[in-house]
Amino acid sequence: MEKTVKKQSISTRLLGIVSLIMAAALLLLTIVSAVSMYSLSVTENENGLRITTQSLSKEIDTWVSEVKLGVLNNAMAGEQFFKEFADKAEAKRSFGEYLSRVYKGANGEYSEVYAGFTDGESICGSGWEPPADFDIKVRPWYTGPMASPGSVIVTEPYYSIAGDTVALSFATTVGKGTDIGCSVIDVTLAATEKLIDEANAENKDTGMQSFIMGPGGDVYIIEDENFKPD
Repeated sequence: MEKTVKKQSISTRLLGIVSLIMAAALLLLTIVSAVSMYSLSVTENENGLRITTQSLSKEIDTWVSEVKLGVLNNAMAGEQFFKEFADKAEAKRSFGEYLSRVYKGANGEYSEVYAGFTDGESICGSGWEPPADFDIKVRPWYTGPMASPGSVIVTEPYYSIAGDTVALSFATTVGKGTDIGCSVIDVTLAATEKLIDEANAENKDTGMQSFIMGPGGDVYIIEDENFKPD
């Protein structure tokens, strides 16, 4: 009788040990599976964020490149007019007509398309006439390109009296030198808000946020101040 009980006791113990080992193995398998799924989820999420960020960056880069190309094309047209006409007044008139066509053809994408000349005069595609005390030679859209001939500069946002709005200017010299003046395209600060809104809508569940920062590091449009860089 004692031998039977002892055998049952040993069998029970062995069965218990085997059960514990199987339970531990099952738990370990469950943990490994959970960790693998979590890692896969994080990886997919990070890849998704990367793709979204790259896509947004490409869209913004394309937009900036198109505006830069526009101002360069205007500058080349202006240079051609000044080569074609010995009379500077005639060259300015022809250039002004060209800028007017560009402004109208932009269908509101540009808040202003214009040129400023070394003699202090300016021509706006919209037909806007500056006041008598308007000094173009102190404007960032004039001083910037004149200090770096041939380059396209982008100004910090500023209040534009021509468009009665906050704008930033893309500007370059007419020709490689500084003897004629500069060509400029203005876009409103609000023109970039659509891109920012779209980005934030896509990233609302990811803890990411897009904002607009000027060349000097100032943040101009941001939805959540907690994301503002130090």
